[in-house]
Amino acid sequence: MTKVNFKKTQLATIGALIGIGLFNPMSVEVLEDYFKMVYTAIFLASGAWVIFFVLKKSLTPETNIPSKTAKTSKAGKFVE
Repeated sequence: MTKVNFKKTQLATIGALIGIGLFNPMSVEVLEDYFKMVYTAIFLASGAWVIFFVLKKSLTPETNIPSKTAKTSKAGKFVE
């Protein structure tokens, strides 16, 4: 079994997606007004984070610039 290492932003996004599901104000109609306001605030903050994360990941270009390495000799041939 392989271990998956998540970055902090990925963990925050997973938490935000769970927050969107748990704190959806449309699904908790039995709560009082103050609790609804808190749930709505958590829902909106989670949604804003997910939107920000998706836009940042989709609009940021990938830069794969190889680093300069010292040339070494193997059997008389120079290899990078």
